[in-house]
Amino acid sequence: MLHRLPELRPLTPDEAPAVGELAERVWRAYDIARGRPERPRSTDEQIARRDARLRRAIANDPSSSTGAWDGDALVGIALARRREAFWGLSTLLVHPEHQSAGVGRMLLEAALESGEDAPYGMIVASEDPRATARYRLAGYRLHPCLHAEGTVDPATLPAVPEARAGTGADHEWIHELGRRLRGGGYGPDLDGLGEDRNHLVVVERGDRRGWAFVRDSQVTQLGATDPETGAGVLRAALAATRPDPDEPTTSPPVVVRQLTAEQEWAVDVCLEAGLRLQPKGPLCTRGMDPPVPYLPDGVAF
Repeated sequence: MLHRLPELRPLTPDEAPAVGELAERVWRAYDIARGRPERPRSTDEQIARRDARLRRAIANDPSSSTGAWDGDALVGIALARRREAFWGLSTLLVHPEHQSAGVGRMLLEAALESGEDAPYGMIVASEDPRATARYRLAGYRLHPCLHAEGTVDPATLPAVPEARAGTGADHEWIHELGRRLRGGGYGPDLDGLGEDRNHLVVVERGDRRGWAFVRDSQVTQLGATDPETGAGVLRAALAATRPDPDEPTTSPPVVVRQLTAEQEWAVDVCLEAGLRLQPKGPLCTRGMDPPVPYLPDGVAF
């Protein structure tokens, strides 16, 4: 039991392994508490990728990467990112033995302070009701979400002849479209997504265009100029999903997340592809409605 409040201080990139170990422990406990199978331990390769991703995130946003320390023990983290007029809370986690003791509130207050002058804010919430309550009390609107998952049969998806593999040359217009959709470009995040085993899928139809990042069996981010083009991008992204190379025989189902009521175009494509819908934690926004058509990444938004 925690008898004193921890010390908050900025995280450094060298502390990425400790951040990763804490995150893995928190999510494992989260699954067990909800009666889900315990997730397997990460392999050395997965840990190396995880730590590289966290090291990059902390280095890119040092002023909004905060750790809570009880002596030498890291017991909580908050990672946020500011991109022009847009602010997002990427991660808020507290060690299971230190929850419901005020640590999460302290970390959230520190994170919110880093984005208090940003006109637009977004948080992709878990199913933890305590976290959801904190975000609402902080002034965020709660938008109920569905996730779609299952096995995709590519034969059920209409062909998208305008689809192609994206390259770094597409980043400039993706930044600009991101500004129109959510109020801010992506800074270094597009390069980070590209390095994290994501591949970029692009659809162009004259002045209508869109993109999606796909990592193994997950569509991790999607944006487009209009819902019809967004639907084409999602079909192409679903067709591009593939088994997890770390677990090719036991890969998880294809997953599409953050389906709010505004994204009916995406819900229809997921149903067309034979995916199942289920409720998940809300998308939380401040100063903005959920962008359309848009499916935010849970970390890079």
